[in-house]
Amino acid sequence: QLLDRLVSYWRRLWSVASYGGIIAVIGMLWSWTAAALESIPLAAWIVIMVAGLLWIFRERLRGALGGARGDPESPRVKDLRLKLARAEEMLRRHGVERAPSTAVGVFAGHVREAGLPAPVKEQALKLLEEFQANRYRAEGGGR
Repeated sequence: QLLDRLVSYWRRLWSVASYGGIIAVIGMLWSWTAAALESIPLAAWIVIMVAGLLWIFRERLRGALGGARGDPESPRVKDLRLKLARAEEMLRRHGVERAPSTAVGVFAGHVREAGLPAPVKEQALKLLEEFQANRYRAEGGGR
């Protein structure tokens, strides 16, 4: 029965294409699509729409419903970021700032060349080098 229906659709499509041109074929395909979509019950459409909206807003809903509990950053990453922020703040007070696009290793080289007081330079370089050495280290700590 399905095969007969497909054969009749194919014959109809072929006759429309041979007598009516491409516009008639597009119109026929549109009418078949519209008929298929109209045959879906309203409840199914509502379910499809609600599922689509839930998918679109899933991240917001997860946060609102408490699904996004916990901090994605490990304590080690927080500690490294805090060290970098402390070094940058210390150096900013002495007029040395890191541009957002400057890598930490390059910035450490600028700090070495800058005319800073020795204790400030040593402490800042220690923090920057610790950040540089540990930023890509695995959570287990070993290499």
